[in-house]
Amino acid sequence: MSKAEFSWIKDLISTDEKALGVYLAVLDLRFIYSTKDFESTSHFEQLINQYNIPIFQLELEAELLERKLHGEVEVFITTETFNAFVTFFKKITKYVKTDLVLNAKSRNVLLERIEAEFFETFAKAYKKLWLRLDRIPSEYRKTTALLLRKIRSREIEVFDETISGSVRIFPSGEEGVLLDVLKSLNLPMNKIDEFKLYMVKSYIMRPPIIPAPCFMDDVLRFLGEGVVEEGGIDLKKIIRLRIQSLKGLVSGYGCSDFRFRPVFPSSVLPSGFEGTWECCLLGQGGWGSTYLCRKGNVKAVFKTPRGFEPIIEGRGEPPTVHTKTLEKVRNEANTISKLEHPNIIKLLSYSEKTPLLIYEYADYGTLHWQLSKGWKPSQKDILLIGIQLGDALRYIHSRGLIHGDIKPGNVFIKDRVIKLGDFSSITKLLSTMSYSRIPSTIGFRAPEQVYRDIRERAKELDVENRIDVYQLANTLLYMLTGESIDGEDVNDKLVAEKLEGIPHNELKRLIGTGLAVEPEKRPSAEELIKQLYVIYEKISGKSG
Repeated sequence: MSKAEFSWIKDLISTDEKALGVYLAVLDLRFIYSTKDFESTSHFEQLINQYNIPIFQLELEAELLERKLHGEVEVFITTETFNAFVTFFKKITKYVKTDLVLNAKSRNVLLERIEAEFFETFAKAYKKLWLRLDRIPSEYRKTTALLLRKIRSREIEVFDETISGSVRIFPSGEEGVLLDVLKSLNLPMNKIDEFKLYMVKSYIMRPPIIPAPCFMDDVLRFLGEGVVEEGGIDLKKIIRLRIQSLKGLVSGYGCSDFRFRPVFPSSVLPSGFEGTWECCLLGQGGWGSTYLCRKGNVKAVFKTPRGFEPIIEGRGEPPTVHTKTLEKVRNEANTISKLEHPNIIKLLSYSEKTPLLIYEYADYGTLHWQLSKGWKPSQKDILLIGIQLGDALRYIHSRGLIHGDIKPGNVFIKDRVIKLGDFSSITKLLSTMSYSRIPSTIGFRAPEQVYRDIRERAKELDVENRIDVYQLANTLLYMLTGESIDGEDVNDKLVAEKLEGIPHNELKRLIGTGLAVEPEKRPSAEELIKQLYVIYEKISGKSG
């Protein structure tokens, strides 16, 4: 959807009442209805019809009745709000009904673009018409603040998150997780239900959705808790930077010789991906072969281990795959396919029968490809890359995942936005099937990937994910100086020498901290983003 195509949304949110309805629809579409709801037109229309019958209207009318019973004069749920909700819900189908193979999967990206574009309008309406913080009794205010701080710091696991920071705290059908979350707040058992009721009545929570992190500082101020920066980054500050475009990129990435025409039965690829594709070879790396494939207007990237090229190219037979190894690949692929973040390359699907992964197509290639073609990123571009990669790391670390192989070749660029891909957890499994062994990424390894004693200490101190911080700092160093420091060679003197070529002192110090030998001395991904953002703002002010 281009900016011009946002015009109908501008008309739809012309009042606070309408903006509230659209924002509630965005949240419901983002969190409650999964992409599978859009895979058939009949199912989708059934959902639309559901919102034409009185279910949602009854909820709104119940709210109005409750407010009248409490003697409240103002009416904040109006017909205008309801109509805007339904209109948006219906109209958004225009952008997901065609090419369902990919558009159903990319619906969340579209919703995030809408949310980022109009977030200030949505936030104003939500805070003015929906949040009712005065309904929280004084005895529960500290507990409410504790809940929000734990979500911000990710002490409470988050299962999904929008670009503005609204979160889903338990997966579909697992309401028991909410009870565990509330127990973690040290509430007496006989108070848990009452606390939940007040969270719902104040609209801090719409189970399983908690939009409040979008307005964290406002809520904490109301609760008398003040605003403490150490609790975590303010996501509002980087909403737009997550999808900020890079400048001056080299075009022309891809291939054009679509000589291979694989036919995949539904027994090999899931619904929507079966059938005949046209493919051309994009490249071959240490562990696998990568193809750009198209079917109609849809483009996707197919990846398979070396030796398994017959799956795509059709000549010969691919090797036999050990069942247990393939099961491990499926498990990892299933985990990665659930990641939803604008700076992570989307794993669209995978085969249950053979080692084949299907990713979204990054039209500007990788960071390595761009640099090799002569792209010269400015210092501002490099900071933006650091912020986008860092936020992807913050997101995966909050879910207990580690990337483990961050380097320019695994940093993709789609629509001029950075996207992290090729998680080591899955590429290592695929490399065990490959005819070509995966090479160690010498030059970008963290010390704990080389030295056992450092690895053991990182595990003991629970800072294993700082591997990614070292590799991100190393990637930033490489872009700024053309050099990197392998974990086998790193020491304070060498780091100081390599940093000499960086003119900005704050950035020099930050990268130096990220390259610390001891993992516990490196910042977390969250801390790194905060500091990169401060430097980015200073440089933007000077250049702007």
